[in-house]
Amino acid sequence: MIARSTFDNPTTVILGTSPAIDTWNFNRGASVKSLPQMEAATTATPRAETVLYDPEAWPFTPTSEQLDPVGASRTAQEIATSAHTSLIAAPALDLMKVLYPGMAATTAYISKDMPGQLARYLSALDIQAQSLEASPASYARFVRAAVAEARAINPSVRIYAGLSTNPDGKTVTSQELYQDIQATSADVYGYWLNVPSGGTYCPSCGTPKPEIAIDLLSELRN
Repeated sequence: MIARSTFDNPTTVILGTSPAIDTWNFNRGASVKSLPQMEAATTATPRAETVLYDPEAWPFTPTSEQLDPVGASRTAQEIATSAHTSLIAAPALDLMKVLYPGMAATTAYISKDMPGQLARYLSALDIQAQSLEASPASYARFVRAAVAEARAINPSVRIYAGLSTNPDGKTVTSQELYQDIQATSADVYGYWLNVPSGGTYCPSCGTPKPEIAIDLLSELRN
């Protein structure tokens, strides 16, 4: 099974679990949307090995955290460090619309040096670039700019880039995702590959498309 041959290793973080992967040897992760959830995830039994802190402009992240993603991410890192847990902070691009209304989110993210501000306090940062993935050139340009800003402040920060099989319900192809990776793999530590489904956290995502992820893994293997 191509998913197992790709992800059954301790360098892979899998958010959530399933009986189908219980015997795999992976890094067990949890996704949280707020600092209170962060506290809970780092004290739960069993405790996650890695926590993804995912603040966004939605009801699941307190307004105070939306208005100060840098400070909130710094606090998340402090919580993780105290709990001997790894953290990947992934403040969403839509937070830029909260902080800088009237500016395009991608423009604000770069022009306000959000990656650099975040990287000052973090060991790992995810750049949620998946809204650009249907245009590999735009995706690569944005990711590279963000990486440059982050590493200018913290050369050792591990940087991931976001990919999605159906970002907000939009149609993308495995070939587009493959091209995104080919264009940026030298710049980032890894990728957050998300297979979302319609529901509370993403009402517009629609039906999950795991087949796109499987096709992408096949292309990467070949």
